[in-house]
Amino acid sequence: AFARLAEERTLRCEAEHKLRQTAAHLQQQIPSEERDVHGIGLQDDSNGNALSRFSSYRATWGCQSVPDTVQSAQMPDPLFFSATCTDIVDALLHGVSYLDFARVECPRTRRTVQTMMDLLVHPRIGGALVAIAEPEAFSDVFADIAGGSDRSVARASIRTCDEGYMNDRLRGVHISDKKFADALRDFAMHTEGDRWPDDYPDEEARGRPKDGAFLLSTSGYRVNCSVKLLGLQPAGRWNNV
Repeated sequence: AFARLAEERTLRCEAEHKLRQTAAHLQQQIPSEERDVHGIGLQDDSNGNALSRFSSYRATWGCQSVPDTVQSAQMPDPLFFSATCTDIVDALLHGVSYLDFARVECPRTRRTVQTMMDLLVHPRIGGALVAIAEPEAFSDVFADIAGGSDRSVARASIRTCDEGYMNDRLRGVHISDKKFADALRDFAMHTEGDRWPDDYPDEEARGRPKDGAFLLSTSGYRVNCSVKLLGLQPAGRWNNV
């Protein structure tokens, strides 16, 4: 809907701009003696005919060229794909041109992605938001990650959801470690109120929210866990919307 509104507004602005250009061109075609000597506008006394002529040109052009209702642009039909978990893993690791996925070249990064995908498709693990990147890349985007770039430049930030519980629990734990899989499984498992149960074995977890994203380094260690991602800029934006 926003795309259609943006397209319609663009078409309307272009039509109005063309109308003004044509009007200015027609005004230049009127003999100089029929125009104001200072170029401010047409005289309305002795040159009334010239004013009428210019007005009729503008009215005729406007009626013939500017529709009462700007039609929406014809958009291409959406493309639909069916994919299995194996297809998704292959796309992430090896790249798929029609999905605009680039191949992951680094062997270490590929192992990390493969391991995380194996965890996420496990039937005992629910949904989770996971981002895998070099620590420096996270620092460039999120100013409050240790070693982050200039805070006056970076706009995005992170906020912990559980007062650092998952960060402490997974400190120094590799993604291939069973402790990591167990922690992710318990975190992603749906519970009442999306909080750690009051009878959970680890008393430090009890009652804390089970929300937020996991930021992992390409080496397979956590950068931040259970955090809100705030202030991320959109990948693209529409003009005049």
